[in-house]
Amino acid sequence: MNGRQSGITLASLVVAAAMCTACTSTTASSGNTSARSTVTIPHGWKTYTYDKARISIPSDWAVVTNYLCAGSTSVGTLYLGPPKEPPYAFCPAYFGLGDSVTITPLPAGTADQSQCSFKMNGLRVHFGPCDSSNAARVIFYDISTLGIRAEGMGGGNQNVTGPGTGTVVGQVLHTIRPRLEVQHRLQGP
Repeated sequence: MNGRQSGITLASLVVAAAMCTACTSTTASSGNTSARSTVTIPHGWKTYTYDKARISIPSDWAVVTNYLCAGSTSVGTLYLGPPKEPPYAFCPAYFGLGDSVTITPLPAGTADQSQCSFKMNGLRVHFGPCDSSNAARVIFYDISTLGIRAEGMGGGNQNVTGPGTGTVVGQVLHTIRPRLEVQHRLQGP
């Protein structure tokens, strides 16, 4: 290998190491030690717990636990727990405002009802709506093993439908994992 090739190789290793130190990885287990997965939490994000679940959000998002209607802020917001009275069904639809994720107890009788599902962080997630023609820009993830429903709403014209991570809401939803976990920093090469 000549000097130029070894310099390029060394530079590549330095860049890769720097990129790895900007991430946090979380290993989560759903009770079955063979069902482990790695969750990548972007550097600077904050983690919150709701019942059996943990979720991470960007540091500039607000966290609200005592609210009437979710989705009414203009900044990214994590709503933890059900709303106060009046019931959520009477809330106006807030679209075009900030991104939000709401974590509530799984509604009775809804466990595993959706035909659409995937595995995420060792958990079976049932989601809806199943198609990408979601005019309401809302997605829900029902996770019966954690007993929660996570509802994501995209601000502006974001389409957050489906199990993807192409939006901040999708990235936040994909950080949901069991409460008991081991966190560690990724080590460079």
